[in-house]
Formats: sequence, structure tokens, C-alpha cells
Amino acid sequence: MLTKQVETNAKLLKDVNYLKSEVNIVTVFKPKKRCILILFPHKRSEVGGYIKGNKLNVKYERDLVKIFTDYNTL
Repeated sequence: MLTKQVETNAKLLKDVNYLKSEVNIVTVFKPKKRCILILFPHKRSEVGGYIKGNKLNVKYERDLVKIFTDYNTL
């Protein structure tokens, strides 16, 4: 039954899964700096420096795309 009462405990939840794929390997990760650095063990310091130098926030999808796009140039 519909009423005109407002629910005070309503929440909007956004469920997003991030995936990194390599040859026959798919890895699920959370958008956290620590998790991003674990994904790139061979260039961990370069990726960390790139994130810091460009003032990127891994919680924003546009910044994640930039990190993954520019990874090969590091």
C-alpha cells in the first residue's frame, strides 16, 4: 500500500565491481590506492608516483581510467 510518508532511513547504494584482465586471468579489485598498487607489482613505485604526481584519486572512475590507460607509458 502506498502512503505519502517519507522513510527517513532510505539509502542509495551503488554496487560497482572493478576488474582487471590479463591473459586468461581476471582480477577483481576495490578502488583503493593499496589495491591498485598490488595489481602492478613490477611498476609499483612508478604507478604510485604517477598517482601522487598527477593528484589522482582512485575512487573516481575517470582517474582509474587514466591510470590504466597511461600504465604502458610508465
